[in-house]
Amino acid sequence: MLRQFDDPSYDQSSAEKAIHQLKQLGEVYEPSTNTLRACRSDHIADFYSGGRSNMKQLIADLEVEYDEGAPVAEYYTVATETHGLPKPLATYELERLKQRGEVYEPSPDHLRTT
Repeated sequence: MLRQFDDPSYDQSSAEKAIHQLKQLGEVYEPSTNTLRACRSDHIADFYSGGRSNMKQLIADLEVEYDEGAPVAEYYTVATETHGLPKPLATYELERLKQRGEVYEPSPDHLRTT
């Protein structure tokens, strides 16, 4: 269902046309569930073409440089500045790696890969 925004230039028929055009793109439309799978950000699309292994490798690379493990602050610095990820996405990926048991914290604010 379309939601009307406070924008005075909002035009429901324009929104419906845009949705129709998105449905024509098989990459973003799932006909069996009638849902769109469009990403909100180019960072997310680029990231998920191989990002999990990239973030795990980033932590592994940082581990080599630091005896106590990869500093969490350094992970965020490299993920956001070098890889161009928004911090919320870097946080999300770090939590996913922890949940999957691929990364753990041997001490506060430090990371190691498994």
